[in-house]
Amino acid sequence: MYFDKCLPFGLSCSCQLFEIFSSSVEWIAKEKLAIPHIIHLLDDFFIAANTKDSCEEHLSKFLDTCNDLGIPMSKEKTTKPATTISFAGIELDSVAYEARLPSDKITNCLSLIEHNRTKKKITLQELQSIIGTLNFCCYIIPSGRAFLRRLIDLTKGITKPHHKIRLNKEARSDLLMWDGFLRNFNGKALIHSEGWDSNTSFQLYTDSSTTFGYGAISDNEWFYGPWTPQQKQLNITTLEFYPILAAFLVWSKKFTNKKVTIHSDNEALVYILNKCSTTDPLLLTLLRKLILTSMRHNIAFRSVHIPGVKNTSADALSRLNLQKFHQASPQALPYPTQIPAQWLPNAFI
Repeated sequence: MYFDKCLPFGLSCSCQLFEIFSSSVEWIAKEKLAIPHIIHLLDDFFIAANTKDSCEEHLSKFLDTCNDLGIPMSKEKTTKPATTISFAGIELDSVAYEARLPSDKITNCLSLIEHNRTKKKITLQELQSIIGTLNFCCYIIPSGRAFLRRLIDLTKGITKPHHKIRLNKEARSDLLMWDGFLRNFNGKALIHSEGWDSNTSFQLYTDSSTTFGYGAISDNEWFYGPWTPQQKQLNITTLEFYPILAAFLVWSKKFTNKKVTIHSDNEALVYILNKCSTTDPLLLTLLRKLILTSMRHNIAFRSVHIPGVKNTSADALSRLNLQKFHQASPQALPYPTQIPAQWLPNAFI
């Protein structure tokens, strides 16, 4: 008769069982030890506090309790309280308010991109390695997911790791874009101190009509416009995307270093914006432009669904009904924001 003294590596239920255990340890720390700011990722625990003394106290209580419970903790991997600390492969800096990729990871990523970008063909295994590495970078550069889609698409239908895949123009362009992300933004992302619903964040309401046009409003600023007959033939999700992109372009200055919540009555569009990915080529082009704008101005965005009946102001603008719009939004400025010619619908769709 025998029994396992540890969870076997590779067993399908091992991670699930250990996660239950780790969640229990986190619950004990929060509820019994009064450590409010503690999280875990499998076997890694992260504790935060307002002062170094508080952090040391919480860490000491946590380690003592784990010792009492017989839970082994690695002394070599335990880090004392500091303003810069590495957690799950990401550096967190509470002074600069940054989350960033360690310099060695950036160097490895750039080397991997440079080594493969000029190749005509690479193996499936090599491409999957690139995708996996860049996918990790998305923890810091979440918008970068839009620039992984075309690389992922190249792996479809290929099953053998040694099979060669041709790097097309689009794939090379995306690798070059990632090179720029890592060099120009140094793998860093500001940690926004304000919440999504704070007074310093922005609410953006947009809508489009296949019959009339488009519109958007944020605070007291707004714009609207009609579609051409050709544009009216496009699918509604594409039409709904345009005013969002236009808003980020014309109001980028006030959105800089802020959070923007995009309210849309199109559930498919909400999903695309939050996932930062789509398989539709035209939508992907618009999404990439939105992401580049948000990265240049450090704009964090999310999207939430709003029922059409509650999206009255944007709906009125999309129907080119200014009287109804001003009734719904009396705080709005008397005149709309002018969209420069290079950002009008014809430039994108």
